[in-house]
Amino acid sequence: TFLPADIITAFYTLQFIRPIHRQNMIQKIYNVLRQDGVFLFAEKVITHDSKLESQMIARYYNYKKMRGYTQGEIYKKREALENVLIPYSIDENNAMLKNCGFKHVEILFKWVNFTLFFARK
Repeated sequence: TFLPADIITAFYTLQFIRPIHRQNMIQKIYNVLRQDGVFLFAEKVITHDSKLESQMIARYYNYKKMRGYTQGEIYKKREALENVLIPYSIDENNAMLKNCGFKHVEILFKWVNFTLFFARK
């Protein structure tokens, strides 16, 4: 049981919920938010433009290399997340939020394929 809330946050968690259950989770969040309540969440997102998607992946890969990760570590992490982390596009996230009843949805921050969403009830 969840108590009513003015704000709920979720950072890089929804992407690990199976797509078949994700909208149901968002609906539960919506239902416990008070009027004008805010759902603030960050997710890894995909784009349906394959060239842009490849560029974003390459940019993030380079970011990890610059931070001292080895090619093997980067590969292991990517392999571990395969079929576990299932990202949606920005449009798919927005549609899911709207379908659950959120009236106002904005993107507060975006870097490569990471996005911070703001959704008001």
